[in-house]
Amino acid sequence: MGGGGGEECCVSLPKKWQPGMMATIEWTKDPSPDTNPGGIKPPRYNPDGTTTPEVIKWHAIHKANYTHHSITMQVPPYQKVSSLVLIFLPCDKVYPLIDSAEHSRVLGHLPYGEGRAKEIIRRLGASPTCQP
Repeated sequence: MGGGGGEECCVSLPKKWQPGMMATIEWTKDPSPDTNPGGIKPPRYNPDGTTTPEVIKWHAIHKANYTHHSITMQVPPYQKVSSLVLIFLPCDKVYPLIDSAEHSRVLGHLPYGEGRAKEIIRRLGASPTCQP
């Protein structure tokens, strides 16, 4: 699980789950949110907040290092749709939460701070590190 995150709208799910339902999930990941290759931090903007040529160049290099991922997976069974929450786990694994009860089991009464991600991983039965 990483920091940040985002929100995208919208997903339509059938009211009733059926065996064999599949979904393709695509996402972009910033492997180094605060630096460019070589540990280069972003240059400063102009004092008035406008962009410098150096900032534009840094952001172009930064964006070129994004990685793009895609996975096609079976939609897990659900009884009552809460909302679709995608949990991104280590090793570019994805866990979709759809069912209200599962949503509560995984995300209910979580600790704040560093222990939050570890507890979600534990509740999902996932590994906190990549396993070969």
